[in-house]
Amino acid sequence: MDLNRIVWLDVETGGTDPIAHQITQIAAIATDCEPTLNVVGEEFERKIELVDGKWEQDALDMQAYSEGAWAEDAIPIYPAMADLRQWCMPFRHERKSKKGRTYKVCHMAAFNGRFDADFVRATADRNDLWMPLTTWTGGVFDVLQLVKWFALLRGVEHKSYKLEDLCAEYGIPPFGAHDALADVKAMIALTRIIWRETAQLYLPAGEEKW
Repeated sequence: MDLNRIVWLDVETGGTDPIAHQITQIAAIATDCEPTLNVVGEEFERKIELVDGKWEQDALDMQAYSEGAWAEDAIPIYPAMADLRQWCMPFRHERKSKKGRTYKVCHMAAFNGRFDADFVRATADRNDLWMPLTTWTGGVFDVLQLVKWFALLRGVEHKSYKLEDLCAEYGIPPFGAHDALADVKAMIALTRIIWRETAQLYLPAGEEKW
C-alpha cells in the first residue's frame, strides 16, 4: 500500500443515469504524486458486454464503441469490476474512520469525477463488490474543478470545459476522445501542465499575508 499513489479513472457509459445505465468501458492508470505524475504499474482497461435495456444508441455514438472490438474483447461487468479491484490493491493506503476503524482505499482522480464515482459505486453495489476507489479525504479529486480553479486564479474563462477542447487549448496532442484509456492519459497530461503552471502563481514569500 502506498499513500503517494493516485488512481486516475474514466468510465464510458450507456447513458447518464448510474442506476438505469451500464458502464461500457472502464480504464485506469496509477501515478505517483510528484508534479511529473510518473506512471507506476500497468495500465488497466476493460470493455464491458452490453446488456439489453441498459444503454442508449446516442451514448454509444458519442464514444469509441466499435461493434467488432466489443465482440472480440468485451467481458461481463462482474469480472471486469473484480479485475479493477484487484488491480487497485497495490495503490491503496490506510485511513481511519471517526470510530477508529482502519480501512484501505485509493486516491481516485477523474474528470468530472462525481459522474465516474457514481457509476463505479452504483455498479459495485449492484454486483455486491466493495471497490477501494471513491474516497479522497471527502471525495474524488476532480480534474475539471482543478481546471476551473486554475482559470479563476489566472482571471481567464475557457470557451469550453470539455476534456478534448481543454487539451487542444493547452497544446496537448489530439487523443481518442471518449475512449476510456485515452481520456485517462489526456487528464493526466492536462494535470501535469496545470500543476507546473500553478507553481508560477505563488506569491513571493512575505509579499502578502492572508
